[in-house]
Amino acid sequence: MGTKNISLKDEAYEALKRMQLKGESFSDTVIRLSKKFGNLLAYVENASTYNEKEAEAEIKNLETRRVQFAEGREY
Repeated sequence: MGTKNISLKDEAYEALKRMQLKGESFSDTVIRLSKKFGNLLAYVENASTYNEKEAEAEIKNLETRRVQFAEGREY
């Protein structure tokens, strides 16, 4: 498996560092987050087809994940 060097703005580096779990490399963090959130554009396009009940359920799910993240728990 190869490696690539990338440059990040300080703000992006700090954001990634906050999302990093204990013992996790930055590569592992990026892979975990990309698996969890996938393609943001596809997510938004899919969300635009939600009916009201589905949208409310998704909002509750996102709020739960936001709280877990703020508390430092994996989501």
